[in-house]
Order: sequence, then C-alpha cells, then structure tokens
Amino acid sequence: MRRSLLPAVMLVAGLATSTAALDANYWTEKYGTRSLLLSGAVIGSVTDLSSTFYNPGAYALTDTSGFLLTVKALEFSSLELEGEGGLASKLDDSRSGLLPSFLAGRLPFHISTNSWLAYSVFTSVRQQADITGRTLLSRDVLPAQPGDETLAGDVRFEQDLDETWGGITWSARLGPRLGVGLSSYVVVRNQRFRRQVIAQALAADSVAAATVDLAGFEYQNGRLVWKAGVLFGAGPVNVGLTATTPGVNLWGSGSAGVDKMRIGQGAGRGDEFAVTSQEDAGSRYESPPSLGGGVEIPLSRTTVYLSGEWFDAVEGFEVIDVDDFVAQGSGELVRVPIRQTLRRVVNWAVGIDRQFSPRTTGYLSFGTDYSGNPDGQSDVSFSTWDAYLVTVGAAFRVLKADFTLGVAYAFGSNEASSVANFDGANVGNGLVGTPTATEIRYRSLRFIFGFEF
Repeated sequence: MRRSLLPAVMLVAGLATSTAALDANYWTEKYGTRSLLLSGAVIGSVTDLSSTFYNPGAYALTDTSGFLLTVKALEFSSLELEGEGGLASKLDDSRSGLLPSFLAGRLPFHISTNSWLAYSVFTSVRQQADITGRTLLSRDVLPAQPGDETLAGDVRFEQDLDETWGGITWSARLGPRLGVGLSSYVVVRNQRFRRQVIAQALAADSVAAATVDLAGFEYQNGRLVWKAGVLFGAGPVNVGLTATTPGVNLWGSGSAGVDKMRIGQGAGRGDEFAVTSQEDAGSRYESPPSLGGGVEIPLSRTTVYLSGEWFDAVEGFEVIDVDDFVAQGSGELVRVPIRQTLRRVVNWAVGIDRQFSPRTTGYLSFGTDYSGNPDGQSDVSFSTWDAYLVTVGAAFRVLKADFTLGVAYAFGSNEASSVANFDGANVGNGLVGTPTATEIRYRSLRFIFGFEF
C-alpha cells in the first residue's frame, strides 16, 4: 500500500466522546406549568408552586395552597453527525408515557401568619441523558485503484445520567408585594457511561490494523444545595433576584474500567495492551454557584417575562478517585482521568402570555441552554453544543383545576473531533488517519402536560 488514506477516519467514533444528551447544560429541564411554557423566564414572576425552585421569595406571594404535578407526556430527540468525506450517522431517542418531572405542594403547617412551608421533588433536574446508540461503517474511502484501504468500524455507547432534587422551601411575605424565601435541597446524582470502539483498516496488500477501546465508569453522589430568593413589586413591574450556593458533598462512590488494544500499527510503533478495573472508589461532584434575575411586565392583556442566570466556572476536579496503572503490554504508566471542568455560562429567556378569556391563556417563549463543558476538558460531560428552545402552548381553567398543554422544540450544533482513528500510525507504508472534524446537530421535540389544583 503506497498512498495516504483520506483523513476522515471513523466518523462514528466521535459519538463515543462528543455526543450525548445535554449533560453539561443547566437549563435543559423546566419545572411547573407556566414555567415550562415560558422557557423558565419566571424568576421575576409570581407563578405557581414551581417558585419553590425558581424563586423561593415568590412563593409567599402566590395564592396557591394545593398540589402541582407536571409531566412530559412524550419526547423525541436526535443527534445527527456529518464528517469530512461525506461520512454521516444519525441517532434517534424517544421517551413516552406519563413521566413526572416536578411534584410540589404546601405543607399543612407554617411557622408564622405570613410564612409558609412547601415541599418539592424534581425527578430529573437540569441534566438528563439516556441514549444508547450503535452504528456501523464499512466502505471504500478512495476510488477503486491499487492501494485502496477499506475501513470498518463499530461504535456503541451507553449513558444514563439523572439528578433527583428533593427539599423544603420556607417563604415569607414581608409586605403586599415583597417576599423572601429559602429552599434547601438534597441532590442525588447518578451517572453511568460505557464506550465500545472497534476500528479496522485493511489495505489492498492485505496489511491490516485494528484498535479496540473499551471504557466505562459509574458513580453516585449526594450533595446539599441552598437557593435564596426575593421578589418585590416596583410599580406595575415585578422584579426577582436569586442566589444558589455551590454544592456541599455528603457522600459518593464509584467504579471505572479500561480495556485498550492496538495491533498492526506498522514499523516504529508497537502493539498496545492495557486493562484495569477498579471498584469501590470515592466520588464527589462540584456544582457551581449561580445568580439569577428576572422581571415581569404587564401590558394590558399581554405580559412580558425576562429572566437570566449566571453560573460560575468550576475548576477541574476528579469525579471518581481512580488510580493510575501500569499497562500490561508496554509497561508504561497509564492515567485514567475521570474529571469534570465547567466554564462560566449565562442563560437567558424571554416569554409572553396573552389572556384570550378568563379561562384560557396562550404562551410563546424562547430561551438559551448554553453548555458549561469546555471542549476537551471534561471526561464525564460530553455535550459541548449550545441549545436553543422555542415553546408554544396554552393553559386552561377547568372547574378548579388548571391544565397546561405545550410543545417545546430545542436545537443546537457544534463541531467535534473523531477519536477512534489510527492516530497517524502506519499500515504498511501508508499513513492511516488523522483527526477529522465532525459536525453534530442536536434536535429535541417535547410534548408537555401539567395540572394544578
């Protein structure tokens, strides 16, 4: 084999490190009926029981004393990937059924005449990923002629990430249009990831190379988070401010494993073999502090909502305490980093509602969901693309209950690099593979249902 292979090796391998659901984005999930339809633009708004999360100070100013349940009735999401040389792949993921995402209610006792206690449970908060994908590529990259190489690859990855928040909110009314509050949450984070990459190259002269890369980890972590809020009226406008503390770790445990093999890489490069499996390791997770603000501006039968939230950066830390090990093949020391790094992010949203009748209100909103994952700096977060959300829906009053129906469409894109290439190694006398750009396009469609009484 005498000529170079087209540098578009194994587009599908980019799936293994660069694609998953929005696991490093803070505003992916929304909670509460109006909050869902307004894309979360409710920090400065007297809303429903979802104020226990968005602004605890607003809860004391609501007239809600009942029960709120919000569910995602149906969701479809997809990841489309396209790389150099025309290689492409697509993953689809769907979830259906009445899956609760927010549950809240007022406790039957209070501390004083002007203060109340409420509970809230979020079954999947902020980050969510549950995608299993498999793809196969086998094609001649160059036109038929002597020296052609054939690539074949198989990639499979599984990720399951969820956070469950549960807590108590105290909120007090200090005046007709002034409320303060504090929510205390216990947060349990679970993440499991497994990657399997198998790549092969075969030259016309029957010289071959192969790479096997298996890796995985899982951990569970518990932490405390506090969120304080204030909401006050300034003329016809409501203004809200919030502050969220960094997480305080309570417990954590995890495990990780690596199995790598590389053979047939040609002269000047030896084969590789390295395996480790480590159980009962310690784990921690650092969530950032944040500051939020929002306004509610009434305009006759239409109301405008604006909200924004700043999330601080988090310096790199070891999520799982995994020891370095010596590769069985080369005798070299191998690191198994499972680190998290988060950059500063500012998300914002704008929404409007229009009251068509005393019992019917329409909603339209737009919001951002920027990724906190810096490219190439995190091992446990894979979504590096920013997402944008458009939501439309309506709320209906039926007897004494409020029902919400809506549709939310999210989209985003980013460019990443494939990693399961042959790293510039030689097969015979031909250069096999260099990192290649992969465009990732994310799409999500959700149908939402909620009720409050």
